[in-house]
Amino acid sequence: MLPVGPLSDDWLTHTCAIAYMSDIGTGFGQLADPGIASTESSVSHSIWFHAPARADDGMTLEMWPSSAASGLGLYSGSVRDAAGNLILAIAQEQLIRSRRPAADAS
Repeated sequence: MLPVGPLSDDWLTHTCAIAYMSDIGTGFGQLADPGIASTESSVSHSIWFHAPARADDGMTLEMWPSSAASGLGLYSGSVRDAAGNLILAIAQEQLIRSRRPAADAS
């Protein structure tokens, strides 16, 4: 995950860009349940920074689901730099909506 171009050398710009990128997806992409329509809306998103990094260098975002029940899902994740060093850890709660059955076409 990278921004579309190089960023300035300002550390705050890089910190904000990495925080923004940490909310790009969810840890529920692995769910193969056809009844789940979306997991797009964040209820809460917590970030713990462990090391400074440049947002315009290569990074890996890893996410794994912890729980999905009663319309809410919880996942954890991390962002690592190209060398595998931990940059930040995340925990996020998402709204999960069920897919409605298609209307009968007859």
